[in-house]
Amino acid sequence: MTQWKKINTKIIANFQIDEVELPTGKRFDYLTVNYTPAVGIIPLTFDQKIIMVGQYRYPISEYSWEIPCGSIENGESIEECARRELLEETGYEAKEIELFASFYPSNASTNQEIHLCLAQEIILKDRNPKRHELAEELLELKQTKLDDLIQEIYNNKLKDSVTIIGILLALKHIKNKI
Repeated sequence: MTQWKKINTKIIANFQIDEVELPTGKRFDYLTVNYTPAVGIIPLTFDQKIIMVGQYRYPISEYSWEIPCGSIENGESIEECARRELLEETGYEAKEIELFASFYPSNASTNQEIHLCLAQEIILKDRNPKRHELAEELLELKQTKLDDLIQEIYNNKLKDSVTIIGILLALKHIKNKI
């Protein structure tokens, strides 16, 4: 896949600089990046494969296979977000959505919390889902066995932190349910 061409740069951010004081009395500025919470979805097919989303990621100049994931919109529940993102990114709907873990991907620099949901009994609802971001128009999908994804993690082929954490935690969660 060819790299994107940069046209222009604008800096827009949700940075917060707090002056903090340690118990020792020392003070310093602490930079935090404020992000909305997000939901990562593990879409599990009837034959125990996970639907992965492939897309070019501009900040790292690499193509990346990931679990579906997106930000929670204002007033939306975790489950509503999981259902919306699953449909938008993959065209699938799930009969069952189960929250099984939450984590902070980079708690030293951001307050973003990621929630992980297992989507089960999924069915293809829309072969051409309506995608809301221009970059999403280029999404690819594949179905991969969970064990193969574990090997891809160990072989450093999957690098997205939400995907790695989601798959590893889902493995234990799924096996505990069987």
